[in-house]
Amino acid sequence: MIRKGCVPDKRTYSVLVNGWCSAGKMKEAQEFLEEMSSKGFNPPVRGRDLLIDGLLNAGYLESAKALVRKMTKEGFVPDVGIFNSLTEAVCKSGEVDFCISLYNDVCRLGLCPDIETGGEFEEEAAGSGEEG
Repeated sequence: MIRKGCVPDKRTYSVLVNGWCSAGKMKEAQEFLEEMSSKGFNPPVRGRDLLIDGLLNAGYLESAKALVRKMTKEGFVPDVGIFNSLTEAVCKSGEVDFCISLYNDVCRLGLCPDIETGGEFEEEAAGSGEEG
């Protein structure tokens, strides 16, 4: 597609990433997004959200965390649903400090987490014997 002079739009990115994630081809989806970034085309947040969701569903928590960290460093934030899914997975793994740090980063960037996000922190605090 690109070789023929056609530049993909945001919808094309999302469709391709979603297809690879649905097929369990996380590596291909991640490489595609990285390749596009390296060529100066900033992938849409939705494409990254789809990859984060795919990584979480496939059990690649560390890769999902790394992608979200990279996004926030570049000034982008996942949508609140993806953020909540990540928060839930990370809190269940016991990494509350990571969640708090990420929460602070996304709030600084303008994401307004919802009541579901706070519930994840409350559940983890209750499970660890801390007061929330």
